[in-house]
Amino acid sequence: MRSFAFRAALLAALVAAPAVAQQPSPIMQHYRSYRAALERGDLARAETEAAAALDESSPHDAATPALALNLAIVRLNRGERAEALAPARLAASLAGASQGRVDPLVADIALKRASLAPGDESAANLSAALATAQAHHGLDEYVYDGATDLGAWAMQQHQNDLALTAWRMAAQASPGDDDVATLARARALEGEGAAALAIDIAGGAPAPSSPPRSTVLSESHRGANHTPTLDSLRVLAQAVTLLRPLAMRAAPDGGMTAAQLEYSRAAMLMSAVEVRVESFNVDTSSVALTRSTFITLPAHAGETSCIPRVLALPMPQFPPGAADQGNVGAVMARLVIDEASNVTDARVVATAGGSGFTDAISRVVGRWHVRRAPSSATGCHMAMTAFVPIHFVLSGSGELTSLPQSSTLGGGPSDVH
Repeated sequence: MRSFAFRAALLAALVAAPAVAQQPSPIMQHYRSYRAALERGDLARAETEAAAALDESSPHDAATPALALNLAIVRLNRGERAEALAPARLAASLAGASQGRVDPLVADIALKRASLAPGDESAANLSAALATAQAHHGLDEYVYDGATDLGAWAMQQHQNDLALTAWRMAAQASPGDDDVATLARARALEGEGAAALAIDIAGGAPAPSSPPRSTVLSESHRGANHTPTLDSLRVLAQAVTLLRPLAMRAAPDGGMTAAQLEYSRAAMLMSAVEVRVESFNVDTSSVALTRSTFITLPAHAGETSCIPRVLALPMPQFPPGAADQGNVGAVMARLVIDEASNVTDARVVATAGGSGFTDAISRVVGRWHVRRAPSSATGCHMAMTAFVPIHFVLSGSGELTSLPQSSTLGGGPSDVH
C-alpha cells in the first residue's frame, strides 16, 4: 500500500541553519536524495538515504528528531516493524524538545506502530494514540497510515472487531476528493468491508428461515450458520463506486494502474459478499450496488470500444478444495484484445475466496475468445483492455459442474457453477 504520510517538514528545519545557506550539508544531501526516492516510490532507496541522514546527525542536532521519524516511517511502510523501533524510540524521546519540528503525537504513533506485537496491550495503545491524534487538526495522513497498519495487523491476528474500528478510522482520515485521497479512502473501505465480513461469518446471528439456495454457502462456516448482514456489502459498494471512475483511466504505457488493481479487488470482494447475502434471501435493495463491474478501456484515447462478447470456453472447474471448505469465489480477469478480436494477454488480477479460484481461471482464460457484440456502436473498435468478472457458485445439489448460465459474457459476469 502506498504510504499517505511522507512530509517535507524537515526541509524547513534544515535550511534554517546558517551553514546550509552556503553549502549543502551531508545531512541535506541525503535528505534530498531521500525525498527524491519517495517521489519515485523507491522505498528501499529512501530507507538507505534516511538512515544515512540520521547517521550524519547527533542527538543534539535540531534536525535529529525529524530524521529519526523519517527513517522510522519509511521502515514501517516497508513492513520492517522491528527495524523501525530504534529510530521511532529516538524520535519519540526527542520530539518534545524539537521546538515544533516533530509533533509528539506523530512520533508516538510511529513508536506504537513499531511496538505492535501479539499478546500484549500494544494494539490497544496504538488505537488510543490514533484516536487522540484524530482529534487534532492536520494529522490525518499519519492517522491514516497508522490505522491501515493496525487494521491489516489486526486482521492477521483475527482481531476482527479491532480491525473494523481501525479501518473505519482510516476511512474517516482520508478526506478530500483528489485522486490520492479517493484511492486511500476506497482502500480503507475495502478493509472495513473485509473486517465486517469476517465478523459476520464468525457471528452468532439466528439461522435463516429457509435453507440457502447454495449448499456451499450453507456450509461456509461450520457451527456459525446465520443470516448475514449488509454491513460489509454497503462499504464495499462505496469502495467500488469511488474506484470505478479512476479505474476507467488507462495507463499511458498500457499497463494496469493502482486504481484498476484496487477496483478489481474491491469488486471481487463485493461480488462474493453479494452472492453470499442473496443466497440467504437477504433483501439488498437498500444498498446501491454497481450491477456490472465489467469495464473496458479503448486501446487508443478518444476511440469508442465495441461491446465484447467473451466466449468463456473452456469453462473452469470449481476448485474441489474450495468446495470442501465451503467457499464461494469471484475472480477478475484482465484481457488485452487487438483489433482483430484476438486475446493477446489474459491473466487474473484479483480474486476473492482463495488461490484455488485463481488457478482455475488461469488454466483456461488464455484460451478464451472474444467477438464483437451485435449491439455495438457503429465505428467502434475492438482493440481494448477488458476487465471481466467471473463468479463461482456451487450448485444447490452440491455437484461440481462447469456449465455456466450463459456461455458468453457481454457486459456482465460469468456465473460458473
